[in-house]
Amino acid sequence: MSFDNELGAQPRCPTCGVVMRDEPGATMCPSCGRREAHDDVVMPPSFDGPAIRGG
Repeated sequence: MSFDNELGAQPRCPTCGVVMRDEPGATMCPSCGRREAHDDVVMPPSFDGPAIRGG
């Protein structure tokens, strides 16, 4: 059974299999130096309407 696709699991380097480390805007392999950039996430707008229970 493979746990690579588990939610919240740290990705592994596709080149050498070492767990990749977080860095701003990317993940990087400390062993081979492979770097995978991540796109910015667009946050949804804040809800600006009436509350379900009146508040």
